[in-house]
Amino acid sequence: MGLRVKNFEKRKKLKTVGVSRPKRYRTGDISYEEAIYGNVWFRLMKMEKAGSRKIAHKHNFDHVHFVASGAVRVFRVEEIDGRLVKEEIGEYHAPAWIKVPKGAAHEVEAIEPNTTAICVQAVRDENGETLQTEYCDPYAEDVEVTRL
Repeated sequence: MGLRVKNFEKRKKLKTVGVSRPKRYRTGDISYEEAIYGNVWFRLMKMEKAGSRKIAHKHNFDHVHFVASGAVRVFRVEEIDGRLVKEEIGEYHAPAWIKVPKGAAHEVEAIEPNTTAICVQAVRDENGETLQTEYCDPYAEDVEVTRL
């Protein structure tokens, strides 16, 4: 008697992405490292100074940020009457999980020097479809990106 896998056809469609080689780069006071392990995408953000911020952005899926060291302030960002309005959601001190809902434009700012936060998200949904093909920064300023 073997093991029975429920919904095998559905599971078969989910392709494991595998392990990617980490990509390292820097914008302003933040150094980044991104990699995919299995079906999970990680972005490690090392914020050197208090006030360093990951500018407003959004995703087409739910995800989380994990504050590994230091502390961050998180803002919700909305466009109202042609103006960008930021509303503080809260302060989070390590260790802390921050749940970010699908479609919510948000900004993350270090409130302590040497803060480390990790953005964690799935790469594919339960049907094996890619969740997001490119990174979406609808409110991004032009930033200088330096590869490490």
